[in-house]
Amino acid sequence: MLGIIISLAPVIILGIVLFIINAIVPQSYFWVIYFVQMGNLAGAASDFYVNYLMSKMHDETLTQDAGVSMSMYSKQS
Repeated sequence: MLGIIISLAPVIILGIVLFIINAIVPQSYFWVIYFVQMGNLAGAASDFYVNYLMSKMHDETLTQDAGVSMSMYSKQS
């Protein structure tokens, strides 16, 4: 559970900050901030997918992130 929170923290924190900025800036800047927010969510699509896959694994599963690939290790029963 902690891994999911940590891995999604950037998209959540930036999303909250952009939401607040969008509420503060003049109406003419709404779409600029909105498209930045959409870029933030689109960039985090792989994070959502990896979290979905990890949620289906056992709690003891270890994950090694090598940048462009991930390896998952778990005990054999």
